[in-house]
Amino acid sequence: MAAPWDKPFRSLREPAAYQRAAALLPGLAPWLEVAEPISPVLPMGQLRNTLHRVVGATGPLVTGLMPIGDARCHTNPTFAFGASLSLWHAVRLADLADRASDHTDLAMSFDAEIAADATARFDAVSAEDADRARLWSGQPMDVTDAEASMPLFLRFVAYRVAAGDPELLRAVARRIDGLDPVERLPALPHLLDRARTLYAQSVATFPEVPPRTTLLAALTG
Repeated sequence: MAAPWDKPFRSLREPAAYQRAAALLPGLAPWLEVAEPISPVLPMGQLRNTLHRVVGATGPLVTGLMPIGDARCHTNPTFAFGASLSLWHAVRLADLADRASDHTDLAMSFDAEIAADATARFDAVSAEDADRARLWSGQPMDVTDAEASMPLFLRFVAYRVAAGDPELLRAVARRIDGLDPVERLPALPHLLDRARTLYAQSVATFPEVPPRTTLLAALTG
């Protein structure tokens, strides 16, 4: 991802510039040597985390129309919550529809099932996006300190080393795939401590990310 205000990176929409920059990223060069693009670069911009509430203080705002998945809670696509939420919402809605007495009952029971989880996911993604924007803007942030930013600690530390520990990997995968509440992993201090240890043991072996000046030079050819 590139910050929307970082105009030099907008040239990533050009296929040649995109290929040159991608070739500098750790692990991608061997794939690019044998792969053939099947489409132009497809940029995604002006995306917004959005949460739609369908039940108010007096009951459903509308009946007979039940938004699910991204239509109910749209979040940054890099989190890939959309497919998981859509499938879960669809299954729960179908099950509840068999038992609901009318459209109002269905709307209320469905909201009771999924509203809290959708809100938690919206909040979690919004919090990480906000902290990432602070990091991009140059504010000093230690991403290895969970107290400074739990969202970025999970992204840059726990996720990165999860493959080194079965229990941590399972917790990370379940969070990413929507199988656990998003707040579960941050509430497991023994796994966060394990992530810190694994990170400290392996950080010296991580491939270096190309500096900004190198990427900009690649974009201009």
